[in-house]
Amino acid sequence: DIAAVSFRGGLPRGWRAARRSEDAADLKVTDAVELAGVGLTENLRREGLRVATLIVTHLYPGWNAFATANEPGRMSGCDGDSGGPAFKGEAEDPLAVGLVSVGGKKDCSAPSWVGFMRLSDHKDWIQKALAELR
Repeated sequence: DIAAVSFRGGLPRGWRAARRSEDAADLKVTDAVELAGVGLTENLRREGLRVATLIVTHLYPGWNAFATANEPGRMSGCDGDSGGPAFKGEAEDPLAVGLVSVGGKKDCSAPSWVGFMRLSDHKDWIQKALAELR
């Protein structure tokens, strides 16, 4: 499930919206993506926004998801990260490529996979929903 949301007053000063992927070619196997989430950690607590860098290991055309994996000892997805964004690119110009759909573990530092819904597969719906919010 995805949703389009409008906030009154816009973004805080100094913030800007990330670009959104509209082309499936924006994402390839071996690309690094950054997952942002506030899911539960191994202590079963929310400890604020966490960012984990994961590597794309599989792409499933037509299935709206790609899987990523991490190396032992590196932060991964956690329970409750669903709906969080996956970004590609540099911090000053991030490209939103997906939303967390499935995966993660209670121990966020344990190797795991995380499935994402690719935004490019839903570009028509996203454009329509955003137009209705304007």
